[in-house]
Amino acid sequence: MENLNWWLGLDTDRLIGMTGWAGQTPEGEVPFVLLYPLQGGLEADMRRLASVLGLAVGADGAPPQTPGLASVTVAGGWVRLRIGEWSTEIPSSPEFADAAQAGWGVLVVGERAWSGTSAQLDGYLAAGGFHAVHHGRIPVG
Repeated sequence: MENLNWWLGLDTDRLIGMTGWAGQTPEGEVPFVLLYPLQGGLEADMRRLASVLGLAVGADGAPPQTPGLASVTVAGGWVRLRIGEWSTEIPSSPEFADAAQAGWGVLVVGERAWSGTSAQLDGYLAAGGFHAVHHGRIPVG
């Protein structure tokens, strides 16, 4: 998976958004990173991405260990997600940076389009009974 744009067959820089937050797991607070489509009609592409990354369907239960195709780094006030040669970044909050010290986080891939409004995050994740999201454990450094 050298180039995510080529692999998915779409312009990921314009069609996929990313957000992050610090959240609780049974093992304590860790960073969460969500990739989501910015427009409808990309559900199959997002499912394919989640499958290749080894993510489990749904948001319930412990996130499975992924095969290491994705990782997150937090430095200089930025969160960078890397998948193969592709990467994207967003500003980091102090809470996210603190949670990153756990050394691992949860990558979430949503199937449905979303506006990225943080006030609607819980509703987005729960839409469809959590069956339209996928999650897995990734390294964070």
